[in-house]
Amino acid sequence: MATETGYVSRYLTHFVGRGKSRNEQYELLKRILMGHWLTHPPHVEQPSLGLTIHKDRVFSDNDMFIPDMLCFCDIPEAQLGIHTRKYSQFGIAFDKAYLIATFSARRGSSGRTACRGQP
Repeated sequence: MATETGYVSRYLTHFVGRGKSRNEQYELLKRILMGHWLTHPPHVEQPSLGLTIHKDRVFSDNDMFIPDMLCFCDIPEAQLGIHTRKYSQFGIAFDKAYLIATFSARRGSSGRTACRGQP
């Protein structure tokens, strides 16, 4: 994973504040960095797994099912222009090799990865 190919990056990147002003996006990134917590809406600082279903919405509008999750991309930096215009120019990136090494080291005998807020 030392070099980028034309299709994937060595980094996983999460862009923050889609649909917000640039100032709001920047402030959100600062809040994430200062708080050491990257969350999904509604931004509660605890691990969660869930799915909100809006039965009154149209499936094809892509807002009927809202999972509690974060999205990351592994688009090479040279090809991020379209993505940053759609989502945000502000984000946080993690080196894939670092993540693998870090989370592999944290795995317990159960095989589960420890999360913040859990023993």
